[in-house]
Amino acid sequence: EVHALTAEGRVSAMVLTALPPLLVAALIAVSPDYLDPLRDGVGPMLMVGAGACLSRSLRLRCRGDGVRLVRAS
Repeated sequence: EVHALTAEGRVSAMVLTALPPLLVAALIAVSPDYLDPLRDGVGPMLMVGAGACLSRSLRLRCRGDGVRLVRAS
């Protein structure tokens, strides 16, 4: 039962990881001009920079008793 639950979690993580690139690819295929505002200007660069800073300063630590947010050391 534990192996089935962990396998389900791994598959769920893979699906959630693959979803954004697949969605972007579908949007580019259907309407290439739709994502143009994300390539132009300073706003998108600031969002990517903020995301990179957050991903480095915070991380999730998964343990048997749950998930908790810890500061990177």
